[in-house]
This record gives sequence, structure tokens and C-alpha cells, in this order.
Amino acid sequence: MKKSAGRRAYGAAAAFVFLCALTPTAAQQSGAAADTVVLPEVTTVISGGALSADPGSVPDFSAALPADAAQTGVFPVLPAAAVSVPEADSGSGSVSGSDAERDVYMEGFVGFGMPAFFTGDFSVYRADSEHPFEIRFMHESMDGYAFKSPGDGFSDTATLLSSSKTFSAGSAVWTAAGSYRLTSAGLQGQSDLFSDITRQTALASVEVGVPFAKGFRFDSSVHAEWFNRYGGSAGSAGQSAEKTAASFVSARPEIAARWEGDSIRAAVSGNWDFALYAGSGVRPVNRGELTLSGIWAGPSLSVWANAGVVGIPGGSGADGTSLVAPFSAGVSAEFGVPFSELPASVRVHGGLDSRAIDFTGLEAVAPFTCFAPELLSLNREQTDWFASAAASVPAGSVFLLEGSAEFRKTAFGNGMIESRYDSPRYLNSGLFSAAAADRTALATVLNVSAGTGPVLISAAWNAEWLDVPAGTDAHAIEAAAGYTSGSGAWTAHVSVSEALSAGADFVPDVGIRASYQVTDAVRLVFKVTDAVKLCTGKTRVYEAPFVSRSGTASFAVRFFF
Repeated sequence: MKKSAGRRAYGAAAAFVFLCALTPTAAQQSGAAADTVVLPEVTTVISGGALSADPGSVPDFSAALPADAAQTGVFPVLPAAAVSVPEADSGSGSVSGSDAERDVYMEGFVGFGMPAFFTGDFSVYRADSEHPFEIRFMHESMDGYAFKSPGDGFSDTATLLSSSKTFSAGSAVWTAAGSYRLTSAGLQGQSDLFSDITRQTALASVEVGVPFAKGFRFDSSVHAEWFNRYGGSAGSAGQSAEKTAASFVSARPEIAARWEGDSIRAAVSGNWDFALYAGSGVRPVNRGELTLSGIWAGPSLSVWANAGVVGIPGGSGADGTSLVAPFSAGVSAEFGVPFSELPASVRVHGGLDSRAIDFTGLEAVAPFTCFAPELLSLNREQTDWFASAAASVPAGSVFLLEGSAEFRKTAFGNGMIESRYDSPRYLNSGLFSAAAADRTALATVLNVSAGTGPVLISAAWNAEWLDVPAGTDAHAIEAAAGYTSGSGAWTAHVSVSEALSAGADFVPDVGIRASYQVTDAVRLVFKVTDAVKLCTGKTRVYEAPFVSRSGTASFAVRFFF
């Protein structure tokens, strides 16, 4: 089973969240507990799914719509790329009546386990809607996958420090944010020169929004990033491995003007991407984009479209494309069905999308791959013809059937960048190489779920029918069940997933989680991941010869003050 096992949780998790909101018993219980702080057992972080969809497969109406304006129905959401910093099982509590005057809070999650596992996630924030801020620190580490000896390179660490502040100046609302992220992956003895590969990322952004009369609004932002990758020496410190180090800085200024009426919204936006890579012979990346988008949203029907132009000085991809004109259109609808009080929904979307290749995003989902700056400077754009459809059909107030499909085909030679797990690794670093590749992909997701009272169950089947992205299983199934006591104090959850691809070891990935709320502000959490591998001391292959964590058992405390 490959690293996509974590992504297969998408279908089951989405159904669980949906059913929790629909179950009448759960709603009554939450009302009874409204006067106390209730710490949720887990906050699900979706880190990708079987569709392996690119962000461009769903139109970005953020410039045209408020954050919640596009939520016109219940639709399966196409997942985004995985993040490199793992999210701890954190959740924010609700505030009791006696704390109504407070506007600064602290919450944390700290735990330890085996083999040599530690996690901590702490944040201080102000909930005041006029002057909110947040400061967060997170660290997670594990050493000794499948009971390998500590220090042998079977390890990973992640540290994150971030902050954000929002303030007003007249009618303008400003937001400033920054973060520093450090991740490290042990090379498991596969390199003669390096013990691990480390990645550093620093982000900074400033955003401002100014509303005007008659529904007009102006938004502007600047995002900057610094990235650095290097190997930790295990052999001769004076030697260097080919293509192991990489460093770049990038910036993205953007402006948007939008108008919002009763049911029609429109926006025009423009941005410029610039990236400068360290090293000789690597040309800088420049990319400009102008987009016009609009949507008509009725009570049960929405129609949207966008069109734009992308300029890439110097060209991109196998065809040296320097100009692309992306466009898309879609429709979504809700309608009643005779066998349920809940509405069914359908959504179709298609067109041509084009986006700048995300270097740090690639590094995050493939830690054992060296993405060479030379490759990224020549292949700056990913362009696809695409068509997608999704539907959601309830049965009574208990069952929900969801399905989605997406077709993608590379356009203009602007292929996707992916790891070459089928090619020899670099001799010195031991890491995989990467290459640009055209693709013709058809991905489907089928999910069925049921919830009644305190019990929720779901099952999902994810499939790739044509080209299979690197690191993704052609077919995978998952089943999950959860229980929450009437008071919400006790929770339990179990999941089982299995890859049905060539090369899979057909040992199910079993996860178990249970929690108990001791007081209004303290919850205890016990969690086991990949239980079969943990109990047997066997390894689960990530991409041969590298292995994954292969199971953990941990105990943690979540608190909220």
C-alpha cells in the first residue's frame, strides 16, 4: 500500500461530517450541551484523495464571491494536494456563557507514543471579529519505523510556527500573516552521503479588501515565499550529491475587482508569478494571468463560467507554449426526491484549466523525490482539458450515496510533474528523480454512508481507470464506523482501508481512535494507526525501497482555556 492510503480517508471523512450535521439525535444532544465547552474528538484534515484532482478542476471564485457564497448545495468536494506539515488532532471548543466576555483563548494538543512518537500543537488566538489574531506552534516527530533502531534514518519531523493578524483602517480590512515550516525525512540508509533530507519554507503575505457602494469591492494581496532543501551529512561531508540541494524565492502580487448583486456576481482579477532559483543555468520563472469570472446563483440552481489568458515569457513544456487561454463553465442543482426529506444534488463542470506548477506542493507530497530546479524552470505550467461530474442522493434521513468522476488530458505539451518511481534513483542521494509527463486520466469515487443516533458508518471505493498518477493506487477501498455517546463524552472510531493495486501487500491498514472528555476543557485521546503492521513489527512500503511509519500507538491530551 502506498502513501495514497491517507488520501483514501477523504470519502469516508466527508460522509461522516455530512451525517453528523444531519442526524436528528446528534442535533438534540448538541443542543443540550450548549452551555458547556465541548472539545471535538478530532478535526479531520483532508490531505488529498483518489481523484488526485488539481486545484484548477474547481473554478476559483474567491475573487468574485464571499467565502461562503459558493456553498449552494451538498456536493462531493474535489480534494487538494497534501500538506507536508501534519496536523495534530486539534479542535476548538465552544465557549460557555460564563466566558462570553473573554476574547483571547488558548488551546493545545500534546501526546506521545510508540515507536518514539511525540506531537504537540499549541495556539493562542483572539476570537474578536474586529481584531482577530492567532499565534501557533506545532511540532511532531517519530523515530524508528516498525521498531527499527532509533538513529538509523527511519524517522520524520515537522515543525511549524505561524501567526496572523487582521485589523481595520477605515473601510479597509487588512490581514498580515507569516509562517516558518521545517520538515525532515530520514533516508533509511538508502544514501551513502546523507542521513536525511530537510526542507525549509518561509511564507509572508499581506491582503487588503475595500468595499464600495452598490456591491463593488476591491481586493489586493502580495504573497512571498522562500524555500530551501538540503541533505544532512552521513558520509564524507566534503562531497555533494547531485540535485540534492535546491533553493528559491518567489512572489505573487494580485489584484481583483468584484461586483455582487442579488443573484449575480462577477469579478476581474490579475496576478503575476515570479520565482528565482539558486544555481547557474536555471532561468527565472515569470507568469502573468488575467481572469474574468461570473456566477448566477438561484435558490436551487447555480451557473458559472470563467475565461482568461495566461502569458508565460520564455515558454513552458514540451511545445514551448507561451500563451494559454483557459476557460470553464459549470452548473449545479439541488432538487427534491420522494424518498427523502433531504435534497439530492448534481454538478457538472468542464473546460481548459492552466496553472503554475507548485514547487513546494510537489516537495510536500513526495519527500523522497528531488525536484530539480532545472526541470521546474523549463516546465512552468500544467494545462489540462477536463470534465467532471458529481452527484449526491440521500435515502430517508439515514443513507447517503455520493459519486464523482473526472476526466483529464494534457494540453499543449504542458504536462504534470511527477516522481519517477519506476526509474533508477540518484546514486549519491538515494532519492528518486522527477519528470514532466503527459497524462490521460479518468478517476472515480463512490461513497455510501449511513447514520442513525450515535452510530455512523461509511464505505468508499476510489479508482483510477487510465493513467495512474505516481504514488496513487489504481483501486482502493475503505470502510469506517464511529460512535459518540449521548453526552458526547465518549467517542470511538475504527477504519479499515486496503489497496487493490499491483504490488500491494494486501495487509489492511487498520486505525482505531477513542476519546473521553474528563472536564469541560480537557479531553483524553487514544489512537492507533496501521494496527496490523504495528503489532507484527512489519513495514509498510511507501515506495520501494522506502517504508512508511508502519503504525503508531499514542496517548494525548487536548485542552482549551
